[in-house]
Amino acid sequence: MWQTLPISKELYGFLPESNWHEAWTATAMIVETEHKLEIHADIHVYYVKNKEEFELLLEAIRHLAGIKKEEMAKESCMIHFRCKGISTFTLDDSMSVQYHSGGDILVDTEFSEELVS
Repeated sequence: MWQTLPISKELYGFLPESNWHEAWTATAMIVETEHKLEIHADIHVYYVKNKEEFELLLEAIRHLAGIKKEEMAKESCMIHFRCKGISTFTLDDSMSVQYHSGGDILVDTEFSEELVS
């Protein structure tokens, strides 16, 4: 569903497989320290069509994190997600959102998780 493309050595972009001409739906910056890896993922929710697509995007970011953790032989990996933009669907009940009178949902939320592998 999602194409993961290297933009630079530390930066990756995520696009829907079906359309290579759209803006990046998400980017992931890789930050390496001596023992751990951090992934800072910015998700632009305007380009995500539904909750299933959102979940698949999270999985694609987790997959990249797992590959990078293994390649770089790190003990741990923390993924920091930042989700911003306008959405037409609720991403997750635990996320803080604002509802606009026109029916759109304004998303500006962050959450982190440790990669378990």
